[in-house]
Amino acid sequence: ISPDGKIAATGGWHNPDVAIWNTAGGQRIKLLPTAASPNVRFSTDGRRLVTCTGPEYCFWDTRSWQPVRHISRPMEGDLPGPIAFSSDGKWIAITPTTRNIQILSATTGDVLGELDPSPENEIVALAFSPDSSKLAVTRVGASPQLWDLKRLRQQLANLGLNWKN
Repeated sequence: ISPDGKIAATGGWHNPDVAIWNTAGGQRIKLLPTAASPNVRFSTDGRRLVTCTGPEYCFWDTRSWQPVRHISRPMEGDLPGPIAFSSDGKWIAITPTTRNIQILSATTGDVLGELDPSPENEIVALAFSPDSSKLAVTRVGASPQLWDLKRLRQQLANLGLNWKN
């Protein structure tokens, strides 16, 4: 559901496409073409919808419903990747493969950092803490991990390697 509650996006397991719905009347207002089993997530400002399928992440402009960015994923199966926006809307966490995480600038799409959880079990969920200082990672058959992004960025800054956003 969009942040303002006016529209909803749905995708179906083993079914292609994402349906966009008017929440007030229940009418379908758009059908976005995707591969099968799409995950969906609205940006915190509602200006973007991100869909993910086995082959790709796609960023859609919610005013025109046109794609504005694609990020390919190597075909390791048909499972879609998780999507998480930071609460301030600056970052998005995605899994370009089923075993690594990228943190992107939500406005430019630039890769700000990459995390490689160990062991390399398949990543199934990502979530930022309310203050965006931590990223929780859930993997198949492994304990969850909590990445302290604030501390990580401080250590990178000491090396002159911190991301700008």
